Amino acid sequence: MLGLPSRAALAAFRQAVREVSEFHSVGFVRNLDDVRVSMLVEHPNGVSEHALARSDIPSSLRPSVGAATQEETNWIGASPNGVAEWLLALGNVRRVASFRVPNVEPVMRLWIGFSETDALSDQQLEAIERAVYGNAGLLWPPVSLDEEKAQLRRLEEAASLLPPLLHVLDVREVFDRLSVIARRALPHDLLLLRIFSDDLTSLTTYAASDRGTAVGGTMPQRYPAALIRSWRFDIVDDLSIHPVEQNQIPVPGLRSALRLPVWFGNRVIGGVGFVSREPARYTTADVAIGRRLADYVAVGLSHHKLAEEGRQAAALRERAANLEMLDGLLKALTGVLDIRDVFDRVSAIAQKVLQHDALSIAEMLPDGEMVRIHASHGLGDLPNPFDVRLPDRTMLTEYWDYRLIEDLQALPDYAQTASARAGMRCALYVSIRFEGRLFGGLNFYSKTPGHYVHDDVLIARRITDHVALAISHKMLADQIRANEELRTKSERNDLLDSLLAALTDSGELAEVFERISAIARKVLPHDALFLPVYLPDGVHARRYTSAGVDPQAIPHVVEVPEFMRGSDWEYHFVDALNAETHEGAQALLRLGFRSGLRLPVRLEGRTVAALVFMSKTHANFTHDHIPIARRIADRMALSLSRERGVEAIRRADEATDRAAKLEARVRALTEELDARTGYRRVVGESVEWRQALTQATQVAATETTVLLLGESGTGKEVVARFIHRASPRNGGPFIALNCAALPEQLLEAELFGYERGAFTGATQSKPGQLEQAAGGTLFLDEVGEMSPPAQAKFLRVLQEREFQRLGGTRVLRTDARIVAATNRDLQKAITTGQFREDLYYRLNVFAIKLPALRHRRDDILPLSEAFLKEIGRGIGRPASGISREARQQLVDYHWPGNVRELRNILERASILCDGGLIVSEHLAISVPAPQPAPSVQFQQVGATATIGAPGAPGMPSSPGDLQSMERTMIEQALEAARFNKSKAAKALGLTRHQLYIRMRKHGFE
Repeated sequence: MLGLPSRAALAAFRQAVREVSEFHSVGFVRNLDDVRVSMLVEHPNGVSEHALARSDIPSSLRPSVGAATQEETNWIGASPNGVAEWLLALGNVRRVASFRVPNVEPVMRLWIGFSETDALSDQQLEAIERAVYGNAGLLWPPVSLDEEKAQLRRLEEAASLLPPLLHVLDVREVFDRLSVIARRALPHDLLLLRIFSDDLTSLTTYAASDRGTAVGGTMPQRYPAALIRSWRFDIVDDLSIHPVEQNQIPVPGLRSALRLPVWFGNRVIGGVGFVSREPARYTTADVAIGRRLADYVAVGLSHHKLAEEGRQAAALRERAANLEMLDGLLKALTGVLDIRDVFDRVSAIAQKVLQHDALSIAEMLPDGEMVRIHASHGLGDLPNPFDVRLPDRTMLTEYWDYRLIEDLQALPDYAQTASARAGMRCALYVSIRFEGRLFGGLNFYSKTPGHYVHDDVLIARRITDHVALAISHKMLADQIRANEELRTKSERNDLLDSLLAALTDSGELAEVFERISAIARKVLPHDALFLPVYLPDGVHARRYTSAGVDPQAIPHVVEVPEFMRGSDWEYHFVDALNAETHEGAQALLRLGFRSGLRLPVRLEGRTVAALVFMSKTHANFTHDHIPIARRIADRMALSLSRERGVEAIRRADEATDRAAKLEARVRALTEELDARTGYRRVVGESVEWRQALTQATQVAATETTVLLLGESGTGKEVVARFIHRASPRNGGPFIALNCAALPEQLLEAELFGYERGAFTGATQSKPGQLEQAAGGTLFLDEVGEMSPPAQAKFLRVLQEREFQRLGGTRVLRTDARIVAATNRDLQKAITTGQFREDLYYRLNVFAIKLPALRHRRDDILPLSEAFLKEIGRGIGRPASGISREARQQLVDYHWPGNVRELRNILERASILCDGGLIVSEHLAISVPAPQPAPSVQFQQVGATATIGAPGAPGMPSSPGDLQSMERTMIEQALEAARFNKSKAAKALGLTRHQLYIRMRKHGFE
């Protein structure tokens, strides 16, 4: 039988293969028997051997394979915790090549692991195979006589370990002495004995030769369970760089180790470790010595375990005998329905058969997060019952009969529980189930870690079954009592329904609300009852009626809490009213109320009101009150529905009256115009004018942009103010801006505002008209005269409701409604490129065409009368009237200047008549002759006291030829100023911008 190859032979073999190709590790697989194989692995940091089933070895590595093979290790992913797979993955082996070792028995296969996935060439594979064939003999050289004698001497030294173990049951008592004896056969600086947990996931230091090593400490076991079960030995040359061991070095400074398994029966229960401060201290020759020493330690450990099992068997027999004592527990539970009344006695009886420092009954609550402790003994002065958070949710998701926690303080999830804070360390939880459903459990606690063992479960289960029987009796009694209470409540609720129906059908809800509250108070105690009805905005509610409180002491309108604004809530408890900050809650708090219950009142699926019960007792309402409160709320819904039906009929009648008063509303709105502007009256009965005002009335109530079209002087600003006063924004400002009266830069500054330093002279920031008109209306007169750059900026205002001040970077939002006006043909201006098409479509949402005065001649005389009254108040000498000839002359004139011209002519005539009757001579108009008017030359730019009199110089023969007059005046001014446009504009009383507009209008270059 071949032994283990020496480390030196392995190093020589590695060097021979490395001359062909670099590799990571090398291993040998040989048959142990018909079903098992041995897998020896030599890697850069040590050697290990494992015995496993032949089926667990990848087929390419089995000894029976003949030819040399190579393959990628893709099969590692299929079983990452397999022995071979894990060992190869630890070294990052990506490809293996395997060869049959010649001339050895039993059959053996050698494999070499490579870190790269690149395939070996045929030449490389043949070269490695030659190296295997040529160096196989080096691995198992003949053993010399001196080596054999030295090995026998070391085994004899190891045998001296046996006598000390025969005189003790606990190997820990002589472990230091064992280390001293074993050091003669196998030198080491630390001897360790560690025990695995039953599931091989953790290990505990059972004994150590170094007093500085923590004995009893538990740490995670980081190797797969299959690796531990197949373990035969492993040598680690340097613990400090080992990928798994570097963070679990028991004592600082230790470097190398030889470790061997300790077997008990047919399973691995722990391991013996020989650890040295010298790197690479151990060789394969030390394995046989270490295995002998480990076997001796296993014998001593098995003696201790057998003795421990004997003691446990005796204790189990004693506990079984104590089961008869549980008859006293049954007698204690027989005479009571509530186990909490005798729980201290229950704990005392259970103490005789299962010692504990504390005992409690726990119930899993439906929310899956909390546990209710119904009774406890030994946990301190705690309320009964009290709720705690469930420390482990797997108690709900997994089936369990019992849970054993060896140390509560060592587990973070349990360290903050009430039992752990009371000083308990070990816990045994035994489940209680009714009809297969988990109710909770009976919990045993001890202040000693590891006090309970699995053998205690039998007696704990018997005690728990007795307690569960008592709990089931109480639950049955509670159910019977609850059914009886439910029947009584149902009868009482039916009676309440009958009384409420009789009350609500007998009169208005507000009149019988006090009696409704008095009746409801018998089944749902409360101190006050409220019925707030939601207002149309859904954010506020109006107190419809109330009972039990002075109506003057609470607000008539309150804000509805946000969660009550929809229709997706069913009820709301207010256990502490002082936690709410809205006005209504604070008013109730001042009246002494402390808690409340709110329910929605719905009509056709929509919440229209809320029924609110208030109490001066903290947390007065419970879920038991919800059904009866819902019945009362439903009755309130029926009453509200009936009263709303009556209200709907009344509102229909009122709507008919409102429709008849629409025209009166138009007149009333016109009288509210701002008198300071001089347009205090909207006068006229002509069809065209009334149609324009009707359109203005219809659009006023909306936020739509309005475009007023018409000749100059037709009353566009008057209609704009009319729209503002008739709109919801009538409380906001009305800002008017004439786009033709300002140069381009000044127009932008006025419209958008500017920041300090935006231009020369801007010494401080100034808000623009868009900001000043927030919440109101911005009226843009002569919008067709706006320059293209200003148009582009204003387009963004209409599109995004955003703008920036001149010289600013902050984006501001405007809340102003836009009403624009122009006397130009904007579509023609679009064709000539003077007006943006996209801006036109933004403005032209709702266009109102204002008729010229010549198209509403029926309104001339009413307008004249209105103007004379207004002018008379201003000059102090009102005219006594208008002569018949003058009236006819006013009606016949074609009014190119429209209403503005009419007022100006009447103002002049009022001054000239000096309080008398206005006659034709006072009017600066003449009826045009039927033939075409001859051209007129103006000799003077200006006006005199007699301007406009018949035949006076400076007036055109045709008073309607205003366009010709304007062209002549501009031409004369330019000639007088020698075509200096600044001087010509000054002489005409215009700005340069206005002069340029009029020059383009009349075709001047």
